[in-house]
Amino acid sequence: QKSMLEAQNEASHDGILTVDEDGHIIAHNRRFREMWNIPEALIERNMDEPLLQYAADQVIDPRAFLNRIKEIYRQRESTFEDELALKGDRTFERYSAPIHSAQDRYLGRVWYFHDITERRRAQEDKVRLEEQLRQSQKMESIGRLAGGVAHDFNNLLTAIMGNTELALMTMDATHPLHHKLGVVMQAAQSAGDLTRQLLAFSRKQLI
Repeated sequence: QKSMLEAQNEASHDGILTVDEDGHIIAHNRRFREMWNIPEALIERNMDEPLLQYAADQVIDPRAFLNRIKEIYRQRESTFEDELALKGDRTFERYSAPIHSAQDRYLGRVWYFHDITERRRAQEDKVRLEEQLRQSQKMESIGRLAGGVAHDFNNLLTAIMGNTELALMTMDATHPLHHKLGVVMQAAQSAGDLTRQLLAFSRKQLI
């Protein structure tokens, strides 16, 4: 039965560490060593304190990590679950639970570590893609609005320029309003350039 349990631990995708009530290492699996890159000599010392210091060097906030461990050890009967942010953009899910004897005596604590780095990155990528999609949809809406405004404005300009041009054709160049109508025509032509820029912007956003 013991060998079956050991085989199960070795087959687990989680890193597993078991310590007794005095902080001595009772058992661990290969996945635990791999996740934390722990030297064999450190494990063989069978004390969790140097192991904790070694692990603390790998997390983003070593002080918070060690304080959390002390808090967990003080609350013997409690279970804990949280996430650890490690250097190198890695994230571990951590779970810890007390171990009891058949007579319900506290024997120690077991720790489970699950690498959720890829899952966290996938979540972050999803959020980033959703934000990009929202931004793209927003720009597409702006493009459609700009295109609609440009078409309406262009229709107004066509009426203004057409009537102004007819007036200039039927008006003597010496007429006092001739020059002013010429200014209107120039302004309308400049407005036409703006309209074309709006249309170009609209097409770009829609694409």
